[in-house]
Amino acid sequence: MTFAKPILAVLAFLLLVSCDLTKQVQQIVDESNAAVISTQLGDGEKSAEQILKFIEENPDLKGVNQRLLIRLSAVYLADKKPTLARAMLDQAYAAGNVDHLGERDQMLLALRDPLTWLHTLGGSMSATEMSEAPGKIQTIRNYRKNTILNDQLMAFVLEKELFILRSMTNGFRDEQSTEQVQALRDTAQTTLTAYTNFWSDDVRRGHVNTLRRAAPANGSCVKDPGQLDLKKLEAEALPAVSILRHVSVTYCEVELTLNAYGIQLNRPYRFSDAADSNMAAAQADLMKPLETPDWMNCVNVAKKKFNCSPTPTQD
Repeated sequence: MTFAKPILAVLAFLLLVSCDLTKQVQQIVDESNAAVISTQLGDGEKSAEQILKFIEENPDLKGVNQRLLIRLSAVYLADKKPTLARAMLDQAYAAGNVDHLGERDQMLLALRDPLTWLHTLGGSMSATEMSEAPGKIQTIRNYRKNTILNDQLMAFVLEKELFILRSMTNGFRDEQSTEQVQALRDTAQTTLTAYTNFWSDDVRRGHVNTLRRAAPANGSCVKDPGQLDLKKLEAEALPAVSILRHVSVTYCEVELTLNAYGIQLNRPYRFSDAADSNMAAAQADLMKPLETPDWMNCVNVAKKKFNCSPTPTQD
């Protein structure tokens, strides 16, 4: 699932409006889809202006406008404007009933706070961001636990949860108490377990193996499907497009998380509280790698570096 996926649900609602309006909205949606994909070329602003103009000229089309505001938030996120994106999502949420929206749009509104917040993060979290991160993760976690999501949306929210966790781990600093480090580890382990559990069934695990076989020989992390050598695969072995969208997730998110935690907690880490006889054992446990399921077969191939190779599934 990506923000660039067209808002197809808007078309059904458009049966209630005139043919001319239908064509106008479809053009806006099509052009905003292109803008999400290619905002680096500078055409995101034009799409945003079109959406805002349509909403201003058609205030009575509340359902259509609500969906277009969500589309506009995607344009702003792609254009690296998370504050504007959040404002559009807040406006869409305040427009009223969201039950008529598709599950994707409902998810975007429910998680508008953490999803726009994570787009404000830099390379390493500040102290303020570190204090905010656990709450953002918990918001995502509560939503995925209490909402029935299709596989693509579940993969999306787990990806975002793991991204915040890894940023949080990268930003972790020395001179924290044993209790604080334990809280980080508990959060990390819970998220990593949920993530690996999601990809652990036979079908998804097969996709992971398929994508890894098509990955570059140097073992670098794959960021988009274009980096895969799909010619290595038989046509029937190609995962669905919905899985290819998550190629970066299926390929190396586990390694990146394990490595981030290992680098931060094995330098050696300097705790703020004394390592007395009671604390020493607890602190030693915190230095251990995060746990992964057996099917991931994660091996520490070099100091502070892991390589995970999912075991083949049974035919």
